[in-house]
Amino acid sequence: MAKLLHNRVAVRLTEHSEKTAGGLIIPKTAQSDPPCKGTIVYLGTSADDSLNISDTIYFHKYAGNPITLDGDGELLIIKDSDILAVL
Repeated sequence: MAKLLHNRVAVRLTEHSEKTAGGLIIPKTAQSDPPCKGTIVYLGTSADDSLNISDTIYFHKYAGNPITLDGDGELLIIKDSDILAVL
């Protein structure tokens, strides 16, 4: 378990869909943008009170720093101010 400091949030990224609504398969080479959607896994000590663990969020395209934790896999550490919307 990680303990984040200040206004940081750990996010597990949601993968892009490899198919369109019409059923076309999108190759990885055409998916150049990183995902901007994820699920909150850990909250920092001064993160925004409206955020909760397991919330699905949208955030800025190039926000945060990727890390790998044992047992949690790859996560992205972002500031709570980089969050655009909570779903």
